Amino acid sequence: MELIMELNNIKKKWDIIVIGGGITGAAVFHQAIKMGYSTLLLEKNDFASGTSGRSSKMVHGGLRYLKQGKIFLTRDSVTERQRLLRELPGLVEPLNFFMPVYKSFGPSAFLMEAGLNIYSLMAMKKQHSRYNASEIKKMMPELKRESLMTGFDFMDAQVDDARLVLRLIQEGCEGGGVALNYTKVQNIKRNSRGEVVGVYADEKDFNRAAPTDNKFQIKTFMDLSDKLDAPTKDKKLQNNSVMNLSEKLNLSEKLYATSISHEFDATFVINATGIWAESLHSCPRHGYFLRPLRGSHLIFPGELFPHDRVISFIHPKDKRPVFIFPWEGCAVLGTTDVDHPKNPNMEPVASIEEAEYLMEGLNFILPGLKISESDCTGSIAGVRPVLSKGNNTTDPSCESREHVVWADKGLVTVTGGKLTTFRLLALDALKAAKQFISTSNRPVNAEEVSRKSKTSDRVFNMNPPMADLSGFAKLHAGRRLSGRYGTLAVEITNDHKELLHPIDNTETLWAELPHAASHEKVMHLSDLLLRRVRIGLLLPEGGKAHLNKIQSICEPYLPWSTERWEQEKKSYIETWKRYYSSPFSS
Repeated sequence: MELIMELNNIKKKWDIIVIGGGITGAAVFHQAIKMGYSTLLLEKNDFASGTSGRSSKMVHGGLRYLKQGKIFLTRDSVTERQRLLRELPGLVEPLNFFMPVYKSFGPSAFLMEAGLNIYSLMAMKKQHSRYNASEIKKMMPELKRESLMTGFDFMDAQVDDARLVLRLIQEGCEGGGVALNYTKVQNIKRNSRGEVVGVYADEKDFNRAAPTDNKFQIKTFMDLSDKLDAPTKDKKLQNNSVMNLSEKLNLSEKLYATSISHEFDATFVINATGIWAESLHSCPRHGYFLRPLRGSHLIFPGELFPHDRVISFIHPKDKRPVFIFPWEGCAVLGTTDVDHPKNPNMEPVASIEEAEYLMEGLNFILPGLKISESDCTGSIAGVRPVLSKGNNTTDPSCESREHVVWADKGLVTVTGGKLTTFRLLALDALKAAKQFISTSNRPVNAEEVSRKSKTSDRVFNMNPPMADLSGFAKLHAGRRLSGRYGTLAVEITNDHKELLHPIDNTETLWAELPHAASHEKVMHLSDLLLRRVRIGLLLPEGGKAHLNKIQSICEPYLPWSTERWEQEKKSYIETWKRYYSSPFSS
């Protein structure tokens, strides 16, 4: 509580304020810190709680973009994929794709091979193989056999999307930035000339976990005084609080949020809020608008999909690409591409129509798997922001995935784009922002990084050497922890040795739970189970059977009363049932 009151009294002008804690905002934050800008990131909910934690978990070049003639988008995606594979082993890992080719539908073998040759050329090494029908039938007996001609195996990559966001934010904080979740920007602050000079924001929740160290500022306000100018008393901010300290203390065990207003000054502001972007900064392009498109996925037990690669196929109904793939001990089937209501605050959820569409495609192309609706254990739905022209008449799958940037009077907005190319989005946003800061005031490093940086130049910090993990797939587990937690990975193995074993059939270690609770600014149980570790997506009923054990492990790091724990567990299960359960169970 004292830390929040201290924040309320601090006055500081930042070089940059970034609004949005998804992949784009985290990337801008990370890159700005590398360039030497003092940077504050504000996220209204939890980090990666929107689209960036609900993607298809793919880092890929995108073969379909070649078909659409998006050569440069594909080239950039392949280049960034290769960079991430090199720099983030354990977080971004190679994953093979298999695409069967049929005589009666889908792309021709000629077009597939031509596209894959270009793909390999961009990666500067051959990354695909071709198989005949007989070989495929032996490899994948579950596949539809009628009119099967050939098939292609090619390499792309997979990522834990939410952990990628957190890794970016972690490194930004280690470099001197400050990132706050549950802090909503209510309005843009402007001077008499209409120029942006900061933001007005509301702190949404005071019941924070007590800090246990100062190594990861994402978790707390505790080290703000080390990074900011000397605190100044601001009576206006104090008087704007909705209730006094004693009233807040009386409510500290309640699950609902109180609110305090904050005012942050900055040289310029970058709006990286995805589908919420136009609520802060309308797009100046005449006739264009942000079109929210929902992509939904179904989750199944991993044993129902006995393959170590993605099987990608063309849906018989609309000829869209669909795929099923292994992820963290489960199998994920996706994705759809449908219009989402234009109210950006409407939480996405997989509809029964989308679920039936995905099952129709799966059973058409993989009848031998015999996966049924009753096998589905959960779902994930996210909303992509794409810039569209027209009146939603364009096929959603044909909308451009390229990002756009617009800037005006100190406010820069960046939206759209792909998960894979997050670094390029950040660079373009920061390039657009340079006009708002004089050359003499730019950090020295601000001129050193560009889109044309050498591919050998590191973006992420080097992963640390890992301690021995005897008894549990040493190499894989160490690599996985190192990729997800960077410099803090060693602490997991050193501080929680008794918990270095997996949770059920997942790859997640029990030791990750207390680490996240103590280091990663967990405000609610859903933050911990859906985004810090992903067992809320991986286990039946969101891991309900383990909640009491999770409480006993995390209680020392989350100072909640018994009543608060019960409220958190109840709220988490309600959230999971409403937004992450199987669409067939409702």
